[in-house]
Amino acid sequence: MAEKPTILVADDEPEALSLLKDALEAEGYCVKTALDGNEALEKCRSVGCDVLIADLKMPGMDGLKLSKKMKRLNPRAEVILITAYSSLESAIRAMRNGIFDYIPKPVDIPDLLKSVRGALKKQRLSTRRAQLIRELSSVNRELEEHRRLAEQKSIQYQKLYQEIVSNIPSSILLIDRDFKVVSANRNFLEKSGTQESSVLGRSIDAVFPSALLNTTRLLQKIEETFETGEPIKGGELTYTPPGLPTRVYFYRLTPIKGGGGSVDMVMLLMDDITERIHLSEKIRQTQHHLASVVESASDIVISMDAEGRILTWNSSAKRVSGFNAEEVIGKHLVTFCIDEERGEMRSMLARLAKGGESIQNVEINLMTKLGKPVLISWSCSPMRDDTGRIVGIVGVGRDLSERRLLEAQLIQSAKMVSLGVMAGGIAHEIRNPLAICSSAAQLLVDSPNDGNLQKKCAMKIYSNIRRASHVIENLLKFARPSGDDFSPVDLNETLEETLSLVEHQMTLQQITLHREFVRTLPMVTGNKNLLQQVFLNITLNAFNAMPEGGELTISTGTNSEGQVEIRFADTGCGISRENLDKIFDPFFTTMPVGKGTGLGLSVSYGIIQQHGGSIEVESELGVGTTFTVKLPVKSRG
Repeated sequence: MAEKPTILVADDEPEALSLLKDALEAEGYCVKTALDGNEALEKCRSVGCDVLIADLKMPGMDGLKLSKKMKRLNPRAEVILITAYSSLESAIRAMRNGIFDYIPKPVDIPDLLKSVRGALKKQRLSTRRAQLIRELSSVNRELEEHRRLAEQKSIQYQKLYQEIVSNIPSSILLIDRDFKVVSANRNFLEKSGTQESSVLGRSIDAVFPSALLNTTRLLQKIEETFETGEPIKGGELTYTPPGLPTRVYFYRLTPIKGGGGSVDMVMLLMDDITERIHLSEKIRQTQHHLASVVESASDIVISMDAEGRILTWNSSAKRVSGFNAEEVIGKHLVTFCIDEERGEMRSMLARLAKGGESIQNVEINLMTKLGKPVLISWSCSPMRDDTGRIVGIVGVGRDLSERRLLEAQLIQSAKMVSLGVMAGGIAHEIRNPLAICSSAAQLLVDSPNDGNLQKKCAMKIYSNIRRASHVIENLLKFARPSGDDFSPVDLNETLEETLSLVEHQMTLQQITLHREFVRTLPMVTGNKNLLQQVFLNITLNAFNAMPEGGELTISTGTNSEGQVEIRFADTGCGISRENLDKIFDPFFTTMPVGKGTGLGLSVSYGIIQQHGGSIEVESELGVGTTFTVKLPVKSRG
């Protein structure tokens, strides 16, 4: 609820003072009284007032002086003077001193109350006016600040716009309705090799050569942009500034509209695509080169999507399989594998599609169009896009048919070389049993009636025929061409059969053999004939290293990695450090010309790799050499 207006009444007559107080309080005002000017001034200081009613003539300080001092304390307060000596001159003087009203005595109460109401109304209006002035002043200050900030932002935006336009990597021209250039950015000036003064204000047909304008119909398109108010996507524009190389641009026209919506200017925006065109040409040439490389490759090169469906199929793939690209594209590679190996191929492609590492040299048969399986060594890798997401698979396959044939021929050749080395010993192994058989037969002829002698001679003949037959059987097994069949192999037994072929040669060279075979040696899965070739090659190398005799220790066992190990340790001359890394190279040999081919260890290395194993060698000159063959217990499933 609003506070009551405070009325301060100052009069040196107590009865008049009481009468005025009662009348004002009856109207709901808060009334304060004073009997002289000083008391009134003090109450004005302490409690304040809204309206001062004062007698003009009071002892000490009259009403006019009181009103002046009170105005200084409270400028918003209104003053009503009461006097018994009213005159026009005194009323005018009072009004000039900021007095609201001048009431003569005797006081008419209704007139006084009307005057008080008028004074309070004026006070309210003055207060409201002052408030409105303050608010208006505040609004003006805010508007001025907004205007100042807007001007600053406008300047900043203009500078920013100019900076952007100047540094944008495109050429920009602003063209007015008279087809004159009103603005050209830095990029255009640098690319065209011109100064701003030689471009601004000039007609567009003076900036560009007529041949360019005719070819692109640029003037007609600018006019169309002015008329329609719609942007135009132009196209390629080839521009050769005087004394500068030719550049190729992609241009477009954009209308610049004014406040009324009409097109005031057209912006010609030109993007330099010269390097992009050159790069596109290089990319096209590179792609063509890569495609030629893929097509010319002697290996199968195919690409697949992440699901394993074939996307590309090169000439070698067509040559090996017999299928044209049109017959295989869109189909799964798995469908072209033999039934037994489809699961392995499907699993391999699934691992690659899930982000697995590249897979190298996995042997899986490819079924040709004629229904014939061809053994292929596959190496596959995932293809990724710029984000690292796998989008496809690349597969490279090498036809192993010819390689396997050459390997078989090489192995057979190496066997023949080994047979030549063993020929003397084998002849001795056969001649001795034949000589014994011949002697026993002569005794039988000379003593036909001696029953005991006949029995002994028959046993001799039988046992030596068996001995010779065993040697011949092992020789035939060894010399027989090797197949690809893998089966369980007893390595101890294989070693014994191999040693039986060189026992006589071992005796002649005075080599002492030590067997250290583990009786419970696990079986391995492999080709017995090929493994026998490896053991014979290593044994013959040991013989060559001990021409004056020595010791050869052959041991079998297992290691902590679940592999079977066969160690051949000799006490020969050893191998020099510089030759140690070359001994498995094809045709490398330290033997004199005509004494060795250098194929034995190379063939052996390939055979053991084919079995999923390894060969390691340790050697010291003058001390001896140790070959260690390691084979997995299950080298092929």
